[in-house]
Amino acid sequence: MQNIECWQCGKEIKNDNILGVGTFNKDIGRLYGKGFISFKCECCDEIRYQILNKDNPMLRDREIFDRSIPAEMIKGEKIDINQVIDFHGKLKSIENIGNFLRRCGTAEPEDDSFLNKPLHQNNDIIELFEFLNKENKQRAMIVTLDQDRFLRSWKMMGVGTGQKINFEPRVVFGPAMQLKCKALVYLIDNFMREQEKKPNHQDIVHVKRLIKAAKILGVEFKDRLVVEGDDFYSFKKLNLI
Repeated sequence: MQNIECWQCGKEIKNDNILGVGTFNKDIGRLYGKGFISFKCECCDEIRYQILNKDNPMLRDREIFDRSIPAEMIKGEKIDINQVIDFHGKLKSIENIGNFLRRCGTAEPEDDSFLNKPLHQNNDIIELFEFLNKENKQRAMIVTLDQDRFLRSWKMMGVGTGQKINFEPRVVFGPAMQLKCKALVYLIDNFMREQEKKPNHQDIVHVKRLIKAAKILGVEFKDRLVVEGDDFYSFKKLNLI
């Protein structure tokens, strides 16, 4: 069975902590046929959700997870009927799957153009980063594409996201390892130092480590892009990848 890792901390989820597996019906639109999994992360002590590709074996075997959920796995006090009514009202206010995913902590871009076209150029990756970081806060983002260069997942880290910057291989390549097909991974951030448009020694060491890990994992690490305003530099163009 395919391993599932928490998208927040990267910890592998045990089968006993999987709360349920399901599929999206035709009313969902572009996610029709795909699935989702709900799990309790022991490390984060939170219940989380994750989207599954339609060919994920967990969808085929989802009957295994049809079980009663132990009460101790659910945080907080017992839910009463008023809370159920309130929750139902909130569900009715969620107009589309994008809003649902944002409530789950795995938001999709609001602009569907990023989902419906291949991202071939560095400028495409930069535009996606700037679109998702409109506040221009200091952040880093992991972008995972499939073999046809369509966006499959992204993870924003840094100021205001609730997620610490983490360039460890298990974090950077975690989403890619969930894909059955060949995965392409970009790392992009806005950590450019003043008057310095090239990486320092520590940056180079981090990227070299990611390159080695990618080869071992069978993932293609395409580039690390560093942007600041209209300027950017590419590790690949600097012959560092």
